Amino acid sequence: MTSAKPPRSAPALRPAAIGAALALIAVGGVAIRDTLVEAGAVAGQPWIAPALGRLDGLSAQAWMVPAGIAVAVVGLLLLASALKPRRSTHTGLATDGLWIRRHDLLEFVRRTASDVSGVEKVEVRGSFRKVVIKGRVLSDVDKAAVGAATEAALGRELAVLSKRPKLAIAFSEAAR
Repeated sequence: MTSAKPPRSAPALRPAAIGAALALIAVGGVAIRDTLVEAGAVAGQPWIAPALGRLDGLSAQAWMVPAGIAVAVVGLLLLASALKPRRSTHTGLATDGLWIRRHDLLEFVRRTASDVSGVEKVEVRGSFRKVVIKGRVLSDVDKAAVGAATEAALGRELAVLSKRPKLAIAFSEAAR
């Protein structure tokens, strides 16, 4: 059995795809309305035939070249957006098929660091590659010893990850 692919974020093209889908739904609604008008089920005048009649017989205009260039640029941007790689939203655990979100990883690190003896307060930020831990220790505790104990505890706990992030740990003494 092969392992699952890593979870990824939504494609960058999603907003444009949703907009195009809504526009197609609107065009379909207009087409259904015109069909019902032509069948006599709904009173009113058709919209599509008069709109196409106004377009018939138009000749080239000066604004059409810049508009064509703008449409081509938008098309190239949409193509680039469709081909853009999706961002990784999770990191793998050592067990195949299990994943953890960045937010959960940072919360896991914060709780592990908070459980170390002598730690008063911990703030954690970072990514899957690097986690920055800043905290305060009790006034009667050695900062270096607490930092080493925190790094050892995190080393044990983060062994469950397939790729362990780099740790940057800094403690300061609590105000007396």
